[in-house]
Amino acid sequence: MYSYHEIKDYGKDWTLKKLSYRVHYHFIEIKIKGETSKLSEVEFNMMINSEGIVDIQYQIKKIPDEFVREIGIYLVLDNLPDSLAWTRDTYWSYYP
Repeated sequence: MYSYHEIKDYGKDWTLKKLSYRVHYHFIEIKIKGETSKLSEVEFNMMINSEGIVDIQYQIKKIPDEFVREIGIYLVLDNLPDSLAWTRDTYWSYYP
């Protein structure tokens, strides 16, 4: 429950379809393709550099035909990170 509106978790039935990676000199590139029953195909492209910086880009091929209040990714992190920052290009750019 978020605020007074329920936000659906469209990733509950996630199925991995393809996982690949390439090791470069200063970073590793990880590509993940999968799907859920509601979102069809979802692709992730992650780059992790030698300084521990993670860049994640994703693309959703089919968004549900219902009113979707929020859509994105979330990360479950341990207490180890000493900083966390993000940039995003959104419709409402004044939200963090």
